[in-house]
Amino acid sequence: MLLSEKKLSSILVDEDSFKKIELLTPTLGMSYAGITPDFRAILLTGRQTCQKFYAEYETHMNPTQIAKNIAGVMQEYTVQGGVRPFGLSLLLAGMNEGKPYLYQIDPSGTYFGDGFNQGGKQQ
Repeated sequence: MLLSEKKLSSILVDEDSFKKIELLTPTLGMSYAGITPDFRAILLTGRQTCQKFYAEYETHMNPTQIAKNIAGVMQEYTVQGGVRPFGLSLLLAGMNEGKPYLYQIDPSGTYFGDGFNQGGKQQ
């Protein structure tokens, strides 16, 4: 379960249209801190990747695979000329085969986590 505090930048922003936590698959969710439009772009990329994977293999993507994929996209934007890096950090949480997974993805494209993949015990 992911929780997030909504900090609205203005009282004119409709609170119901502003979401800090979104689902990629039924068992995989993502939360962010940073620039909202960048999150929407990463969310769209992640959902498309998950849908392509599901269409090909008829199973949902492993949290480790999608964390690596999203981190790769974010890393490309840090080294590529002519574009700016993504201005957000992500928390990616999900379940796979009954085991919880949690990853942090930084704007530079580094990701780490997965310390609780043995039924809740720290490795």
